[in-house]
Amino acid sequence: MRTVKYLRDARHLEKGLYALTNELFYEPFEGHYEPSPEYLTLVRDLLKGMAAKWLIGRNGLWYHAHPVGHRLPMQGWKIHVSATIENGPSILGRAARIAGANGVSFKFALDRKVLAMMSSKSWHRGRSGKFITMYPEDLSCFKNLMEQLYAELREDHGPYILSDKRYKDCRVLYYRYGGVERNTELDITGEKILVMVSPSGETMRDVRSSYFNLPPWETDPFPTEKAPPRELTLNAGRYLVKKALGFSNSGGVYLVEDRHTGADVVVKEARAHTAMDGPGSDAIQRLKKEEQIFELLRDTHITPAPVESFQDWEHFFLAEEFVSGRDIRELMLTRSPLMRVNPTLKDTTEFYETFRTLFKNFVQALEILHQNGVVLGDLSASNIKIDPSTYAVRLIDFEGAFRPGVDVPTNLYTPGFRNPLHENKKIQNFEDDLYGMAAIMFYIMFPIPTLSAQRPDLFQTVLPIVLKDIGWEQTEVSSIISGLAKNEITCARVRELLDRPAQIQPPGYAADIESDSCNKLAQELGSFI
Repeated sequence: MRTVKYLRDARHLEKGLYALTNELFYEPFEGHYEPSPEYLTLVRDLLKGMAAKWLIGRNGLWYHAHPVGHRLPMQGWKIHVSATIENGPSILGRAARIAGANGVSFKFALDRKVLAMMSSKSWHRGRSGKFITMYPEDLSCFKNLMEQLYAELREDHGPYILSDKRYKDCRVLYYRYGGVERNTELDITGEKILVMVSPSGETMRDVRSSYFNLPPWETDPFPTEKAPPRELTLNAGRYLVKKALGFSNSGGVYLVEDRHTGADVVVKEARAHTAMDGPGSDAIQRLKKEEQIFELLRDTHITPAPVESFQDWEHFFLAEEFVSGRDIRELMLTRSPLMRVNPTLKDTTEFYETFRTLFKNFVQALEILHQNGVVLGDLSASNIKIDPSTYAVRLIDFEGAFRPGVDVPTNLYTPGFRNPLHENKKIQNFEDDLYGMAAIMFYIMFPIPTLSAQRPDLFQTVLPIVLKDIGWEQTEVSSIISGLAKNEITCARVRELLDRPAQIQPPGYAADIESDSCNKLAQELGSFI
């Protein structure tokens, strides 16, 4: 697993993996995972027939295979082989046979679940797709091995490995120069960083970037002509990229100028064979499904309108309407009385009117979605845009959406915005959207519903306290949130309850806090951690 010092550096790290093995503490996933024996058995049986004796051992998410007595170099040229869930066993068998015949050490992912995880949206982009890694002992061995692998694997398909250079036209064969054995030194903060050593003895950080990059003392063994610099455009120059709005392992999201209309447009990118969650299902299939759902909902004006989809190089892109508006999280941070010091009755009364208008619009949008047979699936605070003048709601991210009976469901969700009792379900339904709505209602008052992933009683225990503090104890908000979370009320009923007159109380907060209470709380928190 990737080691990070600050959570801000782990934005796209799949942090949920650390919570799979314990309900309270973050623990490395690989330390507890029991893999399927399929890949190990395949390689073990294959290597038994080799002239040399081989050892296979597990380290984290990998099995390492090496001839007895063989020592790995500290650094050098490495070969990476990618694969899909479907062709993984076939590629592993053929690649392992070639490595074994040449006496070259290699490692491979534990099983197909780990292979899928390494292609997931949140996996580190510089490490993605590396199903098999081989460690040739010198440049001559490296070149010879590349040719043998190319002859065997040239017709196969797998994820593009962003940190490497593709070999010829083989879509599963890649290479890079980097550290092999773990070699570290301390930086100025005292953190251990991976390093390589130059021929003159100087150390250089071994950066696992999301693009092919050589240390200054090495040259590419298979040089190719560099393409001349050009304008950053898509679809034969129609879209001029203005900036990236975000990146994940499965592709980027870009703000572009549509040169046909002059309008700003959002373009979403899907990389082939990433975010694999079953036979034939990957990021491209999800984005195509998203386009179909946007087209279905075009006349409802609750989602971005699709402009067009297109293939550019090996990636699939969807151009869609740019939806302006405020982020619901910004609304919470700037308007919620519970985010202020000494909030007044006026503050909470005005915020309740905003809350009422916003969620009447929100549940109406959700109702339209369900009437059109669409489950949003991943309903969370991050995929909503709000008109700041009318509080009309637009839903902008449909990667996890599906039409029951039409689409293959995805199990995408944001922890805290899905019922924790349902997180082991493989298929989501309309009920999960209602729970997500309840969590967002709670979230806009105070942003702690994400803790419901660890505290299933959050709505029963904490919600009443929050409502009392904000002064909404005598409103219908409690019954609305509880009813949605339990799938006991409809969207239409929510609108009826929000239309009822509300008795707002002054916000409640303690003015007689003990002078050492903050210090005591900090000490207790530190002791717990």
